[in-house]
Amino acid sequence: MLMSKNSWITIKTTTMVTEFKLHENEIKKAEEFKKKHRKCYKPTTIGGWIEYKFFPNAIGTGVLIKCGFCGEEENITDYDLWWKK
Repeated sequence: MLMSKNSWITIKTTTMVTEFKLHENEIKKAEEFKKKHRKCYKPTTIGGWIEYKFFPNAIGTGVLIKCGFCGEEENITDYDLWWKK
């Protein structure tokens, strides 16, 4: 699955909705990670093989991506965006 240049990931809870935006460099890093971990994917599995973790703080939002099969995580945060504000 390819993401558009301005991808949004929406997390819904019972009381609120929070949207996190992946920026262009983060999308590229995520796509590279998914290509590298395609070999981990089991065809009989239904969804959930890639997980995203978002860590908002005072200056930006950190982003981790994780392979649901082998457990490897990678920080795909574009820290340059934090200093452009």
